[in-house]
Amino acid sequence: MALPLFCGSICRNPRKTLVAGQEVSNYPMSSGLSFQMMYYDDSCGGGLYFAAYDTDDYHKTFACRPEGESFRMFNIHYAETMPERAVMNYREPFDSTTPFGVWKLPYPVVTGTIHGDWYDAAKVYRRWSLKQERWKPLAERRDVAERFRSEVLAWLSVWGRPDHPIQALVDGRPNTDPKFITDCRTAMDRLADKVIGMQNELGVKLGVHLYMWYKSGEMDLRYPDYFPALPGVREGIAKIRAAGGAVMPYVNVLLFDASTPQYAQGKPCFKMNSSGEITATGPWGHSLYHSFGGWGSMCFATEWWQNYITEVYRQLKDDYNCDAEYMDLLFSSQSFCFDKRHGHTIPGGNYFGKGGRALTARVKALRPAGRSYIVGENVGETYIGTVDGQLVALPENDPTTPAMFDSVYSDRTNLLGVYQCSDAHLCFMLARGRVFYLSGDAMKAKAPNMTTLRNMLHTRRAALEFLHDGELLRQPDLSGIEHVRDKWWVVLKNAEVEYSIPVVFTEVYRSPAGAIGLVFANHTDREQTVTFPWNVRDWGYPVGLQVKRSECIGGKWGKAVDYVIGEKFSVTIPPKNAAVIKLAGDKPSNPISGAEEPVATAAGTVSLDNRDDGRFNPDNPMYWGGK
Repeated sequence: MALPLFCGSICRNPRKTLVAGQEVSNYPMSSGLSFQMMYYDDSCGGGLYFAAYDTDDYHKTFACRPEGESFRMFNIHYAETMPERAVMNYREPFDSTTPFGVWKLPYPVVTGTIHGDWYDAAKVYRRWSLKQERWKPLAERRDVAERFRSEVLAWLSVWGRPDHPIQALVDGRPNTDPKFITDCRTAMDRLADKVIGMQNELGVKLGVHLYMWYKSGEMDLRYPDYFPALPGVREGIAKIRAAGGAVMPYVNVLLFDASTPQYAQGKPCFKMNSSGEITATGPWGHSLYHSFGGWGSMCFATEWWQNYITEVYRQLKDDYNCDAEYMDLLFSSQSFCFDKRHGHTIPGGNYFGKGGRALTARVKALRPAGRSYIVGENVGETYIGTVDGQLVALPENDPTTPAMFDSVYSDRTNLLGVYQCSDAHLCFMLARGRVFYLSGDAMKAKAPNMTTLRNMLHTRRAALEFLHDGELLRQPDLSGIEHVRDKWWVVLKNAEVEYSIPVVFTEVYRSPAGAIGLVFANHTDREQTVTFPWNVRDWGYPVGLQVKRSECIGGKWGKAVDYVIGEKFSVTIPPKNAAVIKLAGDKPSNPISGAEEPVATAAGTVSLDNRDDGRFNPDNPMYWGGK
């Protein structure tokens, strides 16, 4: 079973291995399915394709599970009831005198058999997605700052406060103790010097993802009471910006601490559960990690919350000179809201995605066209065209992850990959087309090899037509390449896992102009020669075709020479370095883009009469029985 959980996931022998908790994923939700497709591979060259072709982010649940000797894949679409007609408590007896009316499924569900594997299924979905105006290729967008494409090539995740324990608030007010103020200013000044020093050593501009810059100085405490920032933050940002660096402060756009002064205003905008209760019942003032009491989630459909968060970003832009925006939990935590006062449908509809897009549109409008850069947490198609980059925080440190999301959307969003303590991981990030993101904790555990990092960064900058703007194609057959055992820390498993990885990470891209780019990243201490069969079907250029071949080593391009494509392709990569081989013919490459289209489509009107209980209910056979 191939599922686009995060970037991609393969569940082998799903009829026996799927258990409770693994078979269900909500959408839109970037810690669930990153796009709306599931594929059952029969291991004999084909399988069953199942997808919802929805561009408007309707609430839905994708599910698959074994049932006896069968295997079931299905999509739950939640009925949309106008708030004035919504029945809140589904545990009460159903009143058949309250009509629910008629709903039409607002998107087609497409299913059918296809030939191929998960890659072919992803390319089928890509063909549909390319027709949607909402998901434009990056090369065609004019709203994203060029600076964050070709200048700011890596991000550092750092603190805007001292490393040692601090007391930022005294009786709820900013601490005015001279020593505290001096400590904070010294910490930010040293951070700025460190960033500038790394820029000079690496030869590229860096971005700073600044955590704990705000009033409380603690992670997940007293959101959204952000201002004023800690002492020294404004001056440290100015120093980094003057040296050409970028600054992107952490802002949480979902959570609200009931102990903040803004609670009375924000309370009407909290999500409400089906029992009519809000999720934050009173002030606690504890970190989210220590107590869930007093914390709640905001409904994106409410205008007050959209305005409040937009004002936070305006202050960061105008008063603190920040040049990028980070939106934590924008689409990471989808859930229903049953508050009739918010005006949205209950419980189904698309108010979650629509509200999130409205919020980001307001924030993007704070800057002139072509000056914006907004990043969200985790990965999903819902972000594309809404935010400009996606921080791949959770699944990125598993080298066996199938590149399902990348195979559909690599040329339409930036994915920021999180460094996890090894040269191999740096090489993996380059080959997968990642914007480099170096977490402070990982760098403390093991600082990256600066020579390797420099080579990877300069290679990325030299090959942006592939690694930023290009479509990811099928990976070469690496079975003939030497593999080594390597341990990687896997966040989703909370454990160190040993994998067999190739000595050279390798991927293939197609540029917007139709050239083929083969990317190689060697994480070993010795020169490596890589040889593999040429893939005509998935890369497009036939054997025997004469093309121009250009070679980039460590970010420096050589002269283009004539080259005839053979049955096998071979290249030698220096140690701790990367190579990109560009093959450009007289005409664009024309790879086979996936399998033939499945033909079966289920869509149309679903009629419910007064005898049908259409209320949201996890136990209602209306949903789980597949009616």
